[in-house]
Amino acid sequence: AAQHEETQKENSFIKMPEETVRPCSVIEEDLMITGSVKSKGNIVMKGCVRGDIICGGKLTVQGTVIGDVRAESIDMQNARVKGETRCGGRLEIDEDSTLLGNVIGGDSSIRGKIRGNVTARGSMDVAPTAIIVGDLSFEDLELHSGAVVSGRLFSEKAKDVELTFQNLAGSFD
Repeated sequence: AAQHEETQKENSFIKMPEETVRPCSVIEEDLMITGSVKSKGNIVMKGCVRGDIICGGKLTVQGTVIGDVRAESIDMQNARVKGETRCGGRLEIDEDSTLLGNVIGGDSSIRGKIRGNVTARGSMDVAPTAIIVGDLSFEDLELHSGAVVSGRLFSEKAKDVELTFQNLAGSFD
């Protein structure tokens, strides 16, 4: 019985968390899909999709998407996307990626080119290689020297600050 208990303890250390064992589908470079792509697991998209992509796990885009993109987290590597990009978790856009459409993510690292409004429900890191034509909305912003941003900046923290200034304005009377 003691040996059986020891084996169970060893096996409990072998089990991996559920999120790390999600299946991964790969859309290779030579594949073009017309229509929506849906997966509960992870996707590595190297080809071309003319339609929406809905991914329940991590989506890595290394190809072209003409349609909306939704995933738990997104990593854009030399990606071309024309459509809205949305994820609840981490969003990374490398310096070789171009997105035409609004972008919404959690903590976000922007190093590429975006024409559209960008919302980070967390911190936003805009690298020197970034070019953004659109408004930025964020909780925390790190805007590096060299980055090009043509748009307005909206800090979630500013909502509370605005109330403070309204109250202070009354004290000037």
